[in-house]
Amino acid sequence: MVVDNLFLNLAYVVLLVSTFTQTVRRLRLLLISASVCLMVFGFAADLPAVVAWNLAIGGLHTYRVVRDIQAERSIRLSDDQREIRDLVFEGASDFDFHLLWSMGRQVTYDDETIISAGTRPETIGLILDGSVQVVGVANGLDRALGRGSLIGEMSFVSGEEAAVDVVASDTVTMREWIQQDIDALS
Repeated sequence: MVVDNLFLNLAYVVLLVSTFTQTVRRLRLLLISASVCLMVFGFAADLPAVVAWNLAIGGLHTYRVVRDIQAERSIRLSDDQREIRDLVFEGASDFDFHLLWSMGRQVTYDDETIISAGTRPETIGLILDGSVQVVGVANGLDRALGRGSLIGEMSFVSGEEAAVDVVASDTVTMREWIQQDIDALS
């Protein structure tokens, strides 16, 4: 009687804690732990249906955790991607960076305006090669940005129109993401 109540309450505590987790893997691990507690409860209370259901639930979550780990380990970044990841997205895993990278597209600009002051850019860009000139007529800003610099991110964060012109002075290669797609990640 004491063992079954202990494990039943422990399962409820784990389920309660799981509501505060922020990653799917942690959530799955907590759900597996709760399933184990409920299986012990089911054995102690002689409730085979509880054991069977939690064996299935815990087993499926275990399968998904193993599958996710295998998928993460299968990701191989190129040297260039790894350099960009370490420069701009320090601390991001290969898997998370690859997910973000694959959402974007590579574009090239040649002697053209990429963002005009007074407009709201639809994309956020990461300069991979070349440089851009950031010119703010109203505030007197004139700055060059190169490899590893983001453009369009201020409008994304603020939700306001661009306050500067961003011009490709020469050929510039960038990785671009649609702002709506990035917003959907949050």
